[in-house]
Amino acid sequence: MLIALSPLGLILAWLLISKRQFPVEVYLGLLWLIAVWTACYTSHEVRGFFAKDELYFAEQEMVGLLSNRFLWLFINHVVGMFSLTTEQVVLNMRVFNLSVLILIYLYAVSTIRTLSPLLLAVMMSYFAAVAALNLRDPAILLGTWIFLNGRATLGHSIADQITALKAGRWGVVLVILLRPLQFAQLFISGFRLVYLAGILALALIVLQTSFGTRYFYNFAYFLNNFETVVAEKAEDKGLTSTQPTPRNIAFWTARFAFAPSPTSIAQRLLAADPNYSYGRVDLAARAINRVALYGCFLALLFYGVRYRQITLQVLRRNAFILKFALLFSLTYAIFNFGASHERIKLNVLILVLMLVDRIRIALRDQENNS
Repeated sequence: MLIALSPLGLILAWLLISKRQFPVEVYLGLLWLIAVWTACYTSHEVRGFFAKDELYFAEQEMVGLLSNRFLWLFINHVVGMFSLTTEQVVLNMRVFNLSVLILIYLYAVSTIRTLSPLLLAVMMSYFAAVAALNLRDPAILLGTWIFLNGRATLGHSIADQITALKAGRWGVVLVILLRPLQFAQLFISGFRLVYLAGILALALIVLQTSFGTRYFYNFAYFLNNFETVVAEKAEDKGLTSTQPTPRNIAFWTARFAFAPSPTSIAQRLLAADPNYSYGRVDLAARAINRVALYGCFLALLFYGVRYRQITLQVLRRNAFILKFALLFSLTYAIFNFGASHERIKLNVLILVLMLVDRIRIALRDQENNS
């Protein structure tokens, strides 16, 4: 347990040494997130719940440096040296993730300038629920946020790409060592829109061929039987049509961004859905996440209608965010029929939070200059 708590001690030491002053709301927000994390952690421990991915990280052998999940497997391996059982590794890693959660929140309040820190903490409740598990996603979200914050308003030149990599180097390292595919998405999003559109169009054309379809479905299942994998994957997602046609891809992309709705999650919460193995506390945090995401979508719609010119200016300046959102959503729409884990979709919440904040900053600046 001590090794899992050591990063938390380093964060507290940094806060004391740097004498960094935060508003009271920031500390209240931290208390909220820690309370949500504690509730989820306790819920899992009382029920003896261990997610399959958690056990995978705790039991898997080390892999190559640039392979998927390397850094998280490495951290699990180090923690495992001080743990007697696989279950202890998982529990210690859940505590370790609390430190990552605190870092995400502190970074969020330092970059999101127009939203109340306490409101931001409530909107980030599902970050705390995910951090209560032995999953790499909180660290990936932190790395992505760091990179996006410095990259969003830069251009498309090679110099801009290099500047972005330098400015967000810690985020780059985290994402590369945890989910290389996501770093590729971030990097490709820096291309000019015409090039990105060409890449997507070519990929769509290839997907319509038998070779493209077969490769698409076997992307993560090279050793499995093709027909069996597709049938099982489609049945698991409740789909009847599994061909990557333009119409299906559009539906899967919308499903990735907008499903499930807040009311759907609320109904499952009130009904105490027995099929949701993560527990009611996790489901409640997920419901808050859905409300926060829909709230941001509605805010973008409102600003787009009410302040059309300023909104368009901000969107043009932050075209990188839009391109990454498109590429990210399409990737998970295609490879998982748009039905990915909610924790994957937290990337979308980061993107819309950044856009809403930057529109509000532009509106505030206009008001101050008028």
